[in-house]
Amino acid sequence: MGVCLSAQVKVKREGEIFHCSNLKSFSLSELKKATRNFHPNSLLGGGFGSVFKGWIDENSLVPAKPGTGIGIAVKRLKQSGLPDHTEWLAEVDYCGQFSHPHLARLIGYCLEDKHRLLVFEFMPRGSLDNHFST
Repeated sequence: MGVCLSAQVKVKREGEIFHCSNLKSFSLSELKKATRNFHPNSLLGGGFGSVFKGWIDENSLVPAKPGTGIGIAVKRLKQSGLPDHTEWLAEVDYCGQFSHPHLARLIGYCLEDKHRLLVFEFMPRGSLDNHFST
């Protein structure tokens, strides 16, 4: 997959979503299937929202059975205290630009009603920030 450059992202006003060739637009129902309906056993952690492990087919990116396909980490943002739409789009744009073996790659997003989710590749040993000590 290529890198999404800022120039390719087109945001006109709130409610309009952009199209970027390397990011998949997931539906909420697809992400529910991929994470077993955001099952508590799939919970990886949280902060500004909850992160759930899920599975998608490597080629089609459709939900897959647990343990098959590729692992994903789905960040479901809290609806209370939700960043405004422009901030969320900026995060998608920013994360969509990077590709590095030690950073979780953004695969796609979901924007449905008030639901805002980010879909990252799952990194079994954690991303680089997990290995820094302060």
